[in-house]
Amino acid sequence: MLEVPTLVESGIAFESVGWYGMFGPARLPADIVACVHASLASALRDPTVIERIEASGAIVANPPPSPAAWSAQVRRDIENWEKAARAAKVEKE
Repeated sequence: MLEVPTLVESGIAFESVGWYGMFGPARLPADIVACVHASLASALRDPTVIERIEASGAIVANPPPSPAAWSAQVRRDIENWEKAARAAKVEKE
């Protein structure tokens, strides 16, 4: 059996949480972002939607994070995965 240390055992503080989210093109007008976010927040209050999401094993973020908070989370996750890849000496092909 191959023994590979975890990231934490390798000295890399790392946390990974799976998520689903919505993305749009760069520089999407703020009024459109606000409208989509409001529609998403409304849908995530619908008991039928919540039930279907939870039936898949996911947890509903209610209310969903603001667009700014969502962008920050995605950036943090990308940075964390990049650090982990560099530490593991993963190379691009």
